[in-house]
Amino acid sequence: MKQLYICNPVTRKCTILLPCETDHGSHIWKWNLIYDSSIRKYKVVGLSADSLRWYLLTPHTCLNSNGNNLDQTTAAAAWREFLASNRKTEFLSNTILSNKEMHWVVSPLFRSEVLMCSIDLSKEEFTETQLSFLTRGNEGKNSMIEVMGHLSITDYCRKQSQLDIWTLHDRKKGLWTKEYTVACEFKISKNIPLRSHPSSSASNQTKIVAHCKRQIFVYDLKTKGWKRMNFPVQDGMIIHGLIIHTNSLVNWK
Repeated sequence: MKQLYICNPVTRKCTILLPCETDHGSHIWKWNLIYDSSIRKYKVVGLSADSLRWYLLTPHTCLNSNGNNLDQTTAAAAWREFLASNRKTEFLSNTILSNKEMHWVVSPLFRSEVLMCSIDLSKEEFTETQLSFLTRGNEGKNSMIEVMGHLSITDYCRKQSQLDIWTLHDRKKGLWTKEYTVACEFKISKNIPLRSHPSSSASNQTKIVAHCKRQIFVYDLKTKGWKRMNFPVQDGMIIHGLIIHTNSLVNWK
């Protein structure tokens, strides 16, 4: 059983979470730390690899006798288990938090349909929505991002080296429209994540960011142009993820 921690890089304080013990032997594919503004608390969400279950923990704030946060403490809260899909699926994208919901893209095993899974963190409800405009042929090459404040999904065509961006304009009706078609200057594999920046608070400056080997690519949706930046990588070094600081790309040149 792996030990989970929540660390604040600013205060350098660390919270030890209770182990997530699954009765069904489920392997946790993804851990997410999410802020629930409805109760003004953070929640930890674990998604099982087969997408049949998800787990939720709301850590309590632990104080010492002086009323100050401890540098290292155990969050005294219990994990709760929820049923998700009734069929095994394969993850095709990253997870994203948009409008108080967590979303990701999956495909049922041995089937061609593509679904968007969503968890309403306030209501603690799970839903599935069919994405008829996507096919499983691009598995592992879809990314969920926010564009101009709207939830969006990227769909990459390797033969044409083209990236389509579909945007959700009506959540209740499930209305998606293809807003952008981007000619890529690099090949996207399932190991190259795409990110959008900044958030909806500065949506008129939205950029699409990707890293590939020793380079970072930034696409400006307003100017419709790519910029490329090289960065040093030591031999044998593996890049596992791309972290974007809140203001790091606003005035990027």
